[in-house]
Amino acid sequence: MDIPKLIGELGSGEIPIPEKVLAQIDYTFVLDLPISQVQDSNADREDGGQLTWKVPLDQKK
Repeated sequence: MDIPKLIGELGSGEIPIPEKVLAQIDYTFVLDLPISQVQDSNADREDGGQLTWKVPLDQKK
């Protein structure tokens, strides 16, 4: 499932995506960097050059 595409298609129109639906989706963003160590990141998990964020889709930041 392409969540950014789904949100872009449904969330920007007249039909809002219910928060109860968004709360049930576990969305994880993983970034692999070509370096072995990362400093000062806000990632939920760091493993060498791989950073992982768990993104709650039902919360606005």
